[in-house]
Amino acid sequence: MLNQTEERMDDFVNVIEHVSDSIVQVHGRRGYPLSGVVWSENTVITTNRAAERDETIEIKLADESTHKATLVGRDPRTDLAVLNVEGNLKAATWKPAEGLKIGQWLVRVARPNGLRATHGILGYLGGAWHTVAGGKIDDAIYTDADTFTGFSGGAVVTTKGEVIGISSAALNQNGNAVISTSTIQRVVAAILEHGYVKRGYLGISTQPISLPENLGLEQRKGLMIIAVEDDSPAAKAGLALGDTLVHVDGKPVEHPAALVSSLTVGQTVSLKILRGGQLHDMNVTVGER
Repeated sequence: MLNQTEERMDDFVNVIEHVSDSIVQVHGRRGYPLSGVVWSENTVITTNRAAERDETIEIKLADESTHKATLVGRDPRTDLAVLNVEGNLKAATWKPAEGLKIGQWLVRVARPNGLRATHGILGYLGGAWHTVAGGKIDDAIYTDADTFTGFSGGAVVTTKGEVIGISSAALNQNGNAVISTSTIQRVVAAILEHGYVKRGYLGISTQPISLPENLGLEQRKGLMIIAVEDDSPAAKAGLALGDTLVHVDGKPVEHPAALVSSLTVGQTVSLKILRGGQLHDMNVTVGER
């Protein structure tokens, strides 16, 4: 048993050494610096919180050298920011969530003020989830590896040295969320192309309400419209205060965040709404915000 424990600790040490050159300190906010992970030779991924300043962002590498970084773009809804750094940085090896197994060991590696690491197991692996701000995280990954001050933006790594995501202190109450590699890949591609993530826009505010049982629907809740912006896609389509969204393109909608993330700019979607006790169908073309 002792030999197995020693071997496991050696594995952790090797993993940390393997990824350490790709873990950087990010100083782009007041107070304690946070962490980031090298995406490519001149691109660093960190959290939106780590890069609060648009200018005077600096990163520190494993060799203690300091480099100026430029903010390419940010996406507060997924708590991601992309930085450009002149130089030849060592990119991490990134891995999507496919193939991960419950119970396997994971390591959180960060560099807020020197290299830091904790380890734990993969306790839960699930499908997409939505942040309170309306962002979509493609994979639900939970590990009991601890997080401490400055871990936000640091890597979550397998024992093979593959980065499966980064830590975020902003996306859940426990401050230990994992932003998966698939999410990062999607958001980074959008930011590098446009400088931001294009998101669909209807121009409405909604709140969840219970649906009448006599409608014959399996879902229990819908989204009642409590505000409609003038000249918005929703207004042009004829949506009104008091209407309740039931389906979007045939799929139930029960939470505002799920509605936001389901919209694609320029797409015409079919809506099923409840108005005056009756179900109605209508179409709306999604705008951009």
